[in-house]
Amino acid sequence: MSTTSLKETVTGASVDKKPKDFPTMLTAWLPEIKRALPKHLNADRMSRIALTAFRRTPRLAECDPRSVFAAVIQASQLGLEPDTLGRSYLIPYQVKKKIGKEWKSHYECQFVPGWKGLVDLMNRSGQGSVYTGVIFRDQDYRFVDGSKRELEISNETSLVDPSDITHAFAVGHIKGGMFPVIELWRMAKVLKHR
Repeated sequence: MSTTSLKETVTGASVDKKPKDFPTMLTAWLPEIKRALPKHLNADRMSRIALTAFRRTPRLAECDPRSVFAAVIQASQLGLEPDTLGRSYLIPYQVKKKIGKEWKSHYECQFVPGWKGLVDLMNRSGQGSVYTGVIFRDQDYRFVDGSKRELEISNETSLVDPSDITHAFAVGHIKGGMFPVIELWRMAKVLKHR
């Protein structure tokens, strides 16, 4: 059996008809996405969302299409729709590779889960639960750190402007854990981290 016919047998496509860009690759390999997705997601929807994310970020067209497809498969395996409500992102990164004696740069796509996606994964895992929130400047709160962590916010707010937010927090309850895991950050730390 020749190398060409072996590749055709394995991939189901002629070597000459190998997809040359991401949209074509996405269409050709839709069954792979179907196999990767958890039951609660639809492959056609994931494909449309991935294509929308691809078109909204022009730099992704400069990426190796295989890296974009690999990132979509990663998102599919985790059940996180890219570029939808901050669950996950397809990010083009410039990388350098040494070819011979020269360093050449090109773009590759990386899958990056967003914080909402990480919260979703934890809640779906059954191993714990996480919720997040913010504290506005007119709210009174008490935070106890140490061996017993507590966060108590004692009043509601009518403020909605993001500039009035002073802190962001995440509270996680781990299955079998005695105390919650609490992170409370001032907005300056959040912005620096971002």
